[in-house]
Amino acid sequence: MILAHQLASGSSLVLSKAGPGSADSLFLIVGGGRGCTLKVDEPFAGLWVPLRGRLQIGGGSGDGVLVAGEMRVTEAEPRLHAVGRGNAVWIALLGGRAAWREALEGLSDLPIAEPLLLPTWHSADRTLRMRLVALARAAANGGAEEALAGCV
Repeated sequence: MILAHQLASGSSLVLSKAGPGSADSLFLIVGGGRGCTLKVDEPFAGLWVPLRGRLQIGGGSGDGVLVAGEMRVTEAEPRLHAVGRGNAVWIALLGGRAAWREALEGLSDLPIAEPLLLPTWHSADRTLRMRLVALARAAANGGAEEALAGCV
Protein backbone atom coordinates (compact mmCIF):
# COMPACT_ATOMS: atom_id res chain seq x y z
CA MET A 1 0.00 0.00 0.00
CA ILE A 2 1.19 3.53 -0.73
CA LEU A 3 0.18 6.35 1.61
CA ALA A 4 0.44 9.76 -0.03
CA HIS A 5 1.06 13.10 1.68
CA GLN A 6 1.41 16.57 0.23
CA LEU A 7 3.35 19.35 1.94
CA ALA A 8 2.72 22.96 1.01
CA SER A 9 4.97 25.94 1.63
CA GLY A 10 5.84 26.28 5.32
CA SER A 11 4.12 23.05 6.38
CA SER A 12 5.69 20.08 8.13
CA LEU A 13 5.09 16.37 8.57
CA VAL A 14 6.53 13.86 11.03
CA LEU A 15 6.56 10.39 9.49
CA SER A 16 6.41 7.26 11.63
CA LYS A 17 5.00 3.73 11.68
CA ALA A 18 2.41 4.74 14.26
CA GLY A 19 -0.66 4.56 12.01
CA PRO A 20 -2.55 1.36 11.21
CA GLY A 21 -1.00 -0.52 8.28
CA SER A 22 1.88 1.94 7.99
CA ALA A 23 4.63 -0.54 8.89
CA ASP A 24 4.03 -2.36 5.58
CA SER A 25 3.34 0.78 3.54
CA LEU A 26 5.44 2.99 1.34
CA PHE A 27 5.01 6.71 1.93
CA LEU A 28 4.96 9.03 -1.07
CA ILE A 29 5.54 12.63 -0.08
CA VAL A 30 5.31 15.57 -2.47
CA GLY A 31 6.77 18.76 -1.04
CA GLY A 32 6.46 22.18 -2.55
CA GLY A 33 7.43 25.68 -1.58
CA ARG A 34 9.78 27.38 0.80
CA GLY A 35 10.39 25.72 4.13
CA CYS A 36 8.19 22.63 3.81
CA THR A 37 9.77 20.13 6.20
CA LEU A 38 9.66 16.36 6.53
CA LYS A 39 10.98 14.61 9.63
CA VAL A 40 11.30 10.82 9.55
CA ASP A 41 11.41 9.25 13.02
CA GLU A 42 11.52 5.61 11.90
CA PRO A 43 14.32 3.73 10.11
CA PHE A 44 12.94 4.20 6.59
CA ALA A 45 14.96 3.79 3.41
CA GLY A 46 14.01 6.00 0.53
CA LEU A 47 14.38 7.80 -2.76
CA TRP A 48 14.57 11.62 -2.78
CA VAL A 49 14.15 13.54 -6.05
CA PRO A 50 13.84 17.32 -6.40
CA LEU A 51 11.87 18.32 -9.49
CA ARG A 52 12.65 22.02 -9.10
CA GLY A 53 14.84 24.00 -6.73
CA ARG A 54 16.95 22.58 -3.89
CA LEU A 55 16.19 19.92 -1.30
CA GLN A 56 18.32 19.77 1.83
CA ILE A 57 18.51 16.31 3.44
CA GLY A 58 20.14 15.61 6.80
CA GLY A 59 20.52 12.58 8.99
CA GLY A 60 22.80 9.77 10.05
CA SER A 61 24.72 9.46 6.78
CA GLY A 62 25.38 13.17 6.54
CA ASP A 63 23.82 16.32 5.21
CA GLY A 64 23.53 17.21 1.57
CA VAL A 65 21.70 19.38 -0.92
CA LEU A 66 20.03 17.94 -4.01
CA VAL A 67 19.04 19.90 -7.09
CA ALA A 68 16.76 19.01 -9.99
CA GLY A 69 18.30 16.21 -12.04
CA GLU A 70 19.72 14.43 -8.99
CA MET A 71 18.41 11.60 -6.82
CA ARG A 72 19.60 10.39 -3.45
CA VAL A 73 18.90 6.93 -2.10
CA THR A 74 19.11 6.75 1.69
CA GLU A 75 19.46 3.66 3.80
CA ALA A 76 17.06 2.76 6.59
CA GLU A 77 18.01 5.12 9.35
CA PRO A 78 15.93 7.04 11.88
CA ARG A 79 15.83 10.78 12.32
CA LEU A 80 16.17 11.89 8.71
CA HIS A 81 14.89 15.32 7.82
CA ALA A 82 14.34 17.18 4.57
CA VAL A 83 13.65 20.85 3.91
CA GLY A 84 12.65 22.39 0.59
CA ARG A 85 14.58 25.56 -0.22
CA GLY A 86 13.19 28.47 -2.23
CA ASN A 87 10.60 27.37 -4.77
CA ALA A 88 11.54 23.69 -4.46
CA VAL A 89 9.21 20.91 -5.56
CA TRP A 90 10.32 17.42 -4.58
CA ILE A 91 9.16 13.83 -4.25
CA ALA A 92 10.24 11.25 -1.69
CA LEU A 93 9.30 7.56 -1.63
CA LEU A 94 10.05 6.07 1.80
CA GLY A 95 9.38 2.85 3.64
CA GLY A 96 10.57 0.21 6.05
CA ARG A 97 12.08 -3.15 5.17
CA ALA A 98 8.74 -4.94 4.75
CA ALA A 99 7.36 -2.24 2.45
CA TRP A 100 10.44 -2.23 0.21
CA ARG A 101 10.55 -6.04 0.16
CA GLU A 102 6.99 -6.11 -1.15
CA ALA A 103 7.62 -3.31 -3.67
CA LEU A 104 10.81 -4.90 -5.04
CA GLU A 105 9.82 -8.58 -5.08
CA GLY A 106 9.51 -10.07 -8.53
CA LEU A 107 11.91 -7.62 -10.18
CA SER A 108 14.57 -10.27 -10.66
CA ASP A 109 14.42 -13.75 -12.16
CA LEU A 110 16.68 -14.92 -9.34
CA PRO A 111 15.28 -15.21 -5.83
CA ILE A 112 16.56 -12.46 -3.53
CA ALA A 113 16.40 -13.22 0.17
CA GLU A 114 16.33 -9.60 1.28
CA PRO A 115 15.89 -6.94 -1.42
CA LEU A 116 17.29 -3.59 -0.37
CA LEU A 117 18.13 -0.14 -1.65
CA LEU A 118 21.80 0.78 -2.03
CA PRO A 119 22.39 4.26 -0.63
CA THR A 120 24.17 6.62 -3.00
CA TRP A 121 23.69 9.66 -5.26
CA HIS A 122 22.34 9.17 -8.79
CA SER A 123 21.30 11.30 -11.70
CA ALA A 124 17.54 11.51 -12.16
CA ASP A 125 16.84 11.74 -15.86
CA ARG A 126 13.67 13.16 -17.34
CA THR A 127 12.07 9.72 -17.70
CA LEU A 128 12.54 8.89 -14.02
CA ARG A 129 11.18 12.28 -12.94
CA MET A 130 8.14 11.86 -15.21
CA ARG A 131 7.47 8.38 -13.75
CA LEU A 132 7.64 9.76 -10.21
CA VAL A 133 5.22 12.55 -11.11
CA ALA A 134 2.86 9.92 -12.59
CA LEU A 135 3.21 7.88 -9.39
CA ALA A 136 2.39 10.95 -7.28
CA ARG A 137 -0.69 11.69 -9.39
CA ALA A 138 -1.83 8.06 -9.20
CA ALA A 139 -1.33 8.04 -5.42
CA ALA A 140 -3.48 11.15 -5.13
CA ASN A 141 -6.22 9.28 -7.06
CA GLY A 142 -5.85 5.94 -5.23
CA GLY A 143 -4.13 3.95 -8.02
CA ALA A 144 -0.50 4.09 -6.87
CA GLU A 145 0.23 0.35 -6.73
CA GLU A 146 -0.23 -0.04 -10.48
CA ALA A 147 1.83 3.06 -11.19
CA LEU A 148 4.61 1.85 -8.88
CA ALA A 149 4.98 -1.30 -10.97
CA GLY A 150 5.77 0.95 -13.95
CA CYS A 151 8.38 2.95 -12.00
CA VAL A 152 10.60 0.17 -10.66
